[in-house]
Amino acid sequence: MKVEKGRVVFIHYTVKNSHGDIIDTSIGIDPLGYVHGDSTLIRGLEMALEGQQKGDKLKIDIEPSDAYGEYSEALIKTAPLAEFEDVALDVGEDIEIEIDTDQGVESAFATVLKIENDNVVFDLNHPLAGQPLMVDVEVLDVRAQTPEEADTGHIMDQPIPESL
Repeated sequence: MKVEKGRVVFIHYTVKNSHGDIIDTSIGIDPLGYVHGDSTLIRGLEMALEGQQKGDKLKIDIEPSDAYGEYSEALIKTAPLAEFEDVALDVGEDIEIEIDTDQGVESAFATVLKIENDNVVFDLNHPLAGQPLMVDVEVLDVRAQTPEEADTGHIMDQPIPESL
């Protein structure tokens, strides 16, 4: 069975940056199970897995535009420190904040860059924005969704296949 939209897929993966440093991996823990096409994966990985099948192993280079996007200076924001009086802030810390968008107020994660002159400067870019990624991936299993999974969009408790 091939990987295609709506199929349940189990993979092992290792993500590296351009220096070869491991950023994330499922090796040594449970494989990642997801419904293909539901935007669980970054676009470049999902596109590379399309049409693959159980047992396939891939080495994929993913450009920032197909990963976490290009880095944007426009996402560096400043806010009054008084808005964070209930939060202990440290430079380099990731915090959850609420921001006004065209769709209303939404939660977002930001990295505190500096605290100065009663203001907080933070970065709303994803920590991997602007970085190309190298991904080693192994397709462990591909199967149809159960009726319950199709209704909920979530993988139900199923046996997780072992690595090949």
